[in-house]
Amino acid sequence: MRWVFHATAGFLGRVDSQTQCGFWAEEPADHGFDPGRLITVDLARTPTAAAAKQIGFREVEVDDCFTGPNGVVSGTTLGPAWPELRMAGVVYLEHGFTASLPAAKRPACPGRSDQPTASPVTMWIDLASPEHCDAGSDSLTTIGTGDAPKHGALFLITGHL
Repeated sequence: MRWVFHATAGFLGRVDSQTQCGFWAEEPADHGFDPGRLITVDLARTPTAAAAKQIGFREVEVDDCFTGPNGVVSGTTLGPAWPELRMAGVVYLEHGFTASLPAAKRPACPGRSDQPTASPVTMWIDLASPEHCDAGSDSLTTIGTGDAPKHGALFLITGHL
């Protein structure tokens, strides 16, 4: 199974349980803390939970929270206790889950690739550098140079594209 995640800002607006919450994808002060714009997610519905057969593969809503390069908390960082109380952070929403949201709640795509005037650019990525991607012995990136696999997962550092 393959998942595609869309990164969006997350501002915690409601706590329903240890893993369930509602968040705003935009600055809540800009729309008067409108509860109708809250996106409800279960932060326990992750690829790790699906791999452990705790949920079905089609039930994934968000990416896992994990320790990234240099011990930085990466992935979904918002939540009532995920991995610690975070009132604002990033939420990686699974593509199908995002598409199922009503248009008024669906976060805007921050990327420019969906705009008709966008054009591709060539970019060099050092697969051994933790400044470019999740590289190293405990990394999630599975591709590399030399004898490493030439197909698989590539996790780029947020904000570098």
